[in-house]
Amino acid sequence: MSNIDHNNDDGLGEYRLALATQAPENSLSKQEKRAELRSRFLNVLEYLKTNQTISAI
Repeated sequence: MSNIDHNNDDGLGEYRLALATQAPENSLSKQEKRAELRSRFLNVLEYLKTNQTISAI
């Protein structure tokens, strides 16, 4: 086994464990959420591009 398997000096042991045990369906759910947020963000950018008369808040 490598040194990284037994060494948590970098503080990333919990992160590695989470990556190793993450369920595929959870990952798919996160990908879907990212896709939805990306779509919304692009819609906002398009709106801002086409509506130049937006007042400052």
